[in-house]
Amino acid sequence: MKTDSDPTVLLHRKLYMISIVLNRPRVLNSLSIEMIRTIQKTLDEMEVSQRCRFLLLYGAGSKGFCAGGDIKALARS
Repeated sequence: MKTDSDPTVLLHRKLYMISIVLNRPRVLNSLSIEMIRTIQKTLDEMEVSQRCRFLLLYGAGSKGFCAGGDIKALARS
């Protein structure tokens, strides 16, 4: 079970593939600013890398891939 201290984005690199896992299943993997920055940094690195040829992007849990932006977190900030 995921705890609040677990990373919200999990990155796995293997040979020519990078997997990005949205890791907030309790809120349907809604995106926070921190998550967007992590994903963008990974995509930027992938763009200049000659190693990465495949990207797999998916959400943790079984209810949905991503509910969009985290409105509650945006309102708090």
